[in-house]
Amino acid sequence: MLKAVENCIKHVKIPMDEAIRMASTYPAKLISAFDKGEIAPWKKADIIVFNKAFEVVRVMVEGAF
Repeated sequence: MLKAVENCIKHVKIPMDEAIRMASTYPAKLISAFDKGEIAPWKKADIIVFNKAFEVVRVMVEGAF
């Protein structure tokens, strides 16, 4: 999915914030996973941190590294 975000940004010129929503928020809503897809209170914190080269730096699953 990170590669899809990278492609959207680099090749389709979609802004980063929208590309990230396309890979997280919208799919979570589509499958009714209301506890995922956003950083907000009461949501599960499943997060990846990536650098400018689109390489994964850190992974958080349900709020824990």
